[in-house]
Order: sequence, then structure tokens, then C-alpha cells
Amino acid sequence: MSHKKRARTNSPAPDKHKHPGSGAAPAKADGAPDAPEAAAATEHAPRAEPNTELESAAFAVNQETTPGTAATSEARSEGSAKNSSVPEPTSAGGPPDGAPAAEAEPPAPETAAKTPKDALPENTFAAPPPSKNAPEDEPAAPDKPAAKEIELTESEQSKDAPAQDEHPENKAAGNKPDKPASGKPDAHSPAADTKGFSPRRFAENFGAPDKPRSLRRKLLFALLGFGLLLLAGVGYAAFEANTFLNTPAREFDFEKTVEVEILRGDTFGKVAARLEKAGIITNALYFRLYAMWEGRTGSIQAGVFEFSTVWDPREVLHHLVFGHPVLYRLTIREGLPWWEVAKIVEENGFATAEDFKEVIHDPEFLAKHNIPFASAEGFLFPDTYFLRKPKEMNKDAALALADRLVGTFAKKTKDLFAEAGVDKDEAKLKEVIILASMVEKETGIADERGLVAGVFANRLRLGMLMQCDPTIIYGLGESFNGNIRRRDLEDDKNPYNTYRHPGLPPGPICSPGLAAIAAAAHPAEHDYLYFVATQAGGEHIFNSSLNEHNKAVNKYQRNRGG
Repeated sequence: MSHKKRARTNSPAPDKHKHPGSGAAPAKADGAPDAPEAAAATEHAPRAEPNTELESAAFAVNQETTPGTAATSEARSEGSAKNSSVPEPTSAGGPPDGAPAAEAEPPAPETAAKTPKDALPENTFAAPPPSKNAPEDEPAAPDKPAAKEIELTESEQSKDAPAQDEHPENKAAGNKPDKPASGKPDAHSPAADTKGFSPRRFAENFGAPDKPRSLRRKLLFALLGFGLLLLAGVGYAAFEANTFLNTPAREFDFEKTVEVEILRGDTFGKVAARLEKAGIITNALYFRLYAMWEGRTGSIQAGVFEFSTVWDPREVLHHLVFGHPVLYRLTIREGLPWWEVAKIVEENGFATAEDFKEVIHDPEFLAKHNIPFASAEGFLFPDTYFLRKPKEMNKDAALALADRLVGTFAKKTKDLFAEAGVDKDEAKLKEVIILASMVEKETGIADERGLVAGVFANRLRLGMLMQCDPTIIYGLGESFNGNIRRRDLEDDKNPYNTYRHPGLPPGPICSPGLAAIAAAAHPAEHDYLYFVATQAGGEHIFNSSLNEHNKAVNKYQRNRGG
């Protein structure tokens, strides 16, 4: 081999024996050591850069696993860059005619050749064996100066390390780093392995999860979230329902009763709103949902209901469906004439007095109930009634109430009249009812009713005048002021004046109670023809003669006596 340096030719074919990071192989300069000495220097010189990809990968792995390798590699790169930039001295012969002068590398320093093996850096690699595919006449790798070991911190290494595109060897050889078609470095390339770990590099090398898998994961999380929300909603609804159904509207208040009217045709929503407004329930919507759950929205009754403030919603609904509406009390005392009954009816809100009067004098109404008088007087049975109030006080309401009173009379007297044979004898019926009304007005003492009935029966049998003051009062009607005057006793125009007209009056003077009717149907048998009320307790003194009677009158009525 010639001692002159090998010049670069203009041939377009690349030199197969040229190192990727250097120029042409240097020739032996004047005064250079012989081949054995050069071989020895090469043996102890720093390792040259790897020539193939396999060697580069092995080099990179060793570099990552061996401490201090990065610094040594960087030093080598700097030395190689310096060797490439130093101009090569020309030989005495010079280049051939017409050929441009080639840049030659300077020979390796003697210090590198003379460095003993023991003085090498701890982490310096030995030169790898030559590739099997390399030709036998390939020149040896150029001698390079030994790199100094530089200790750098991790931040300094990352700051001072040149980018792969700007590496001196790539610039000198005109090579670019290997990249895949996508523009990202290959995960298995040496360039990718020598950069160290970073999240960005990891994402570039391994890539993001594929879209189908990511979509499935998102869908799974969405379904899981929806299920949790649904479960939470169901739990909250169950808690609210349990609290509503088990908590009265006024749990800590004293028990009170509240009346709420349910009109016919009201929807359940209106009823629930009315109950909430009255303080019976706490939530109209919840109450409606509960009724729908129980299937009771169409089963409630119309009327006025009385609710307790300590009832829970279940008790309230049960009362609406199965309970009885509020029944208002209507009390008709024994011995009241029809006009006083009409006044009570109107005062309690069941019908107007005028409508009631018209109904009880209606011939059609009287015929329906087999009443043999000009009015229903005597058949308006006195009792305490519990009734629903009508929506409107009109004639229909009055008719309904009159039907109820007369119907009660028939029901109460059925057995009594059947026993006395009154039900089949209209004349007897008239006598009993008129006599019973007179008894009712004369006495309120139970033990005297039979005696008073016997007196009237005896006088009637004997053809005597009844001389009953209450009959005169009834004939005076609503204009009576509480005092009977002499002219009232002498008034022949009053058909109910039993002081002037013999026999019984034309009709009952009040609606008697069952006890007075029973006394009239079964009067006591005695010979009394007179009686007079005492001043104490309303009791009466009964006498058989007029003389004894006048003495009693003088004693108790005129405050005379002996």
C-alpha cells in the first residue's frame, strides 16, 4: 500500500470502504509508524463508530446500560467532527492531473497510539469485529484521538446533546436519520433507542390506543355512570316515598280535625291540591302518585270529609275511598210546628224555608206518603239526623229532606200502627196523630203522656170541648206573641180554637214524638176530665170534677189557695 494519501475521485460510485461519519480513508503520512505499531495503536485507541445498523443497535444498548457511555460517545463525536474539519495535507506527488484535491484526515495523534491499555477509560468499548460481509481489502478504521471522559449532569447532557439531524457525522456524510414513512422515528431504530425515556417519546413509539378500543372504553364508562345515576335516583325516590307515606302533615302538632269538601266530578289532582292547601298532606304530587300506584284515583267519594292532622297519607287515602263523608247534624225537637221546622232546616243549610213549606204542602208529595191532611204537619218526625249538605239549597234539596223526615216517621211507627190497627184505618190514623200532637204540646213528662191522652179520649167520648190552649196557639200561627188573650179564646174564626169548636182540631198542631204517638194509640184508662199545670216542674194535677179543677186553677194559676 502506498504511503501517499488516497485521494477522493469524482466517480459517482460511493466508496464502500468509507466510514459513515468520516471522509476518505487516510493514507500513511511521512514519519508515520509502521503497520505493527499502527495496529498496536489501533488496539488501544478509542472505539470507532459502528459501521452497520446491527453494530449501531448493539452500541446504543451498551451505551444505555453502561455508566459514562454517553459522555464518552459525545467526546468521540466531537473528535470525529474535528478530524473531518481539519484539512488533509497533500502528498508530494499531489492528485492526478485534472482531479480535484481530496480532503485528507490527519493521522491519529501519537498519544492515542502510545496510550497503554490500562490507561483507557473505564467504560470505553473495544472495537467490534469486522462485518462478515466486508471485503478483505477494506482499509482499517481511521485512527482517532482518545476522547476525554466528561462528567455531565442529566440536564446538561440533554441540553448539550446535538439533535440527530444536526449530528456532525450526518452533516459530513450528507445522511439523514432513518424515519418511517409516517415521519415518526421507528421504535426499534438506534435513533429512537438512544434518546432516553420521555412520555412524548413513549407515545410516539407505542402510539395511542386504537379508536375502537377507546370507544368501547368510553361507552363502558358512560353505561356505568348512567347505571350509577339510575341507582341513585331509585334510592332517592324510595327514600322520599317512605318518608312521605310515614310522616303526617303536622306530626308534632296537637291533633285537630279539618273538614274538606270533595265535589262530585272533581279530578284526583284537584282533590290532592285541596288536601295540601288544607294541611292534610305535604305534597299533592306524591299523594297523586301514591293513589295511582294503589289504583284508587277513581274510587274516592264525594262529600265533606273530616280528616285528622296526625293521619299519614295512607290513612287519608283510605278515608277518601272507604270512609264516610262528614254528616251534618240536624236536630228537630218534639212538638215543633212545621214553620219552626222550616226555619231550622234553613238555618242549618239544608234547604230554604220557603221551598220546604212548598214541598210539605204539595198534594203530590202528600199522596206519595199517604198523608190524609192538607200538610205534612205531624209526619215530620222529630229526631236527630246526620245528613250531607246539598251543593245548592233549592227545591230538590227541600224535597230530599222532607222525604227523609216523613220516611223516618213511617219507619218508626210501622210496628206501633200495625199493632193498634192504625195502618189500615185512615180515620183512626188521623185521630191518633192529632191526639198525639196535643199530648206532645201539653206535657213533656213521660209518665203523664198516657194520663193526658186518657183525659182527651174521655172528653172526646163524652162530646165535651177539648179546651186545649196549644190548639189556639197553633191556629194563631207565626203571629203568636206568647200570650193567650180572652179574645183569642172567644175567636170562632180560628178553626183550631177548641174552646169554641167541639171535637179534635182539623189537623195535627205539631210533629209528635214516638212516645206521644204511642200514648195516643193506647191512652190510659181513668175518669179524669181535667188537668192543670202546677208552678213547680211542669207537672199537672188531674181531676174528675169541674169544682176540683177550679180549685186547682185558683191555687196554681191565679196564685190563690188555702
